[in-house]
Amino acid sequence: MQAVPKTVAIVNAYNEIAGPLTVLNAFLNNFSEEGFKIILFLPKAKNELLFENENVKVVYTKVVPLDKEIFSLKIVRYTLDCLIAFFRFIYYFKKYKVD
Repeated sequence: MQAVPKTVAIVNAYNEIAGPLTVLNAFLNNFSEEGFKIILFLPKAKNELLFENENVKVVYTKVVPLDKEIFSLKIVRYTLDCLIAFFRFIYYFKKYKVD
């Protein structure tokens, strides 16, 4: 039986490039040497993160402008979608017995 590579998925809800993502970039470049596949979900931003290691994949998602739509229905729907996606993940994780 062939060994399945381990995968780490990181979801970042902030739209910042300078501070936390610089630290995250350094962490991922070091952590990717351990043989993990890393998937990083980031909101679209002006600057893109570039990783030299092929184990790191960056997926850009839609940006939700929280400052403009904090009280609108869109942010409520976005939050509900995130909760539904989380429970769907738990359901599939248990159903297919993912290690």
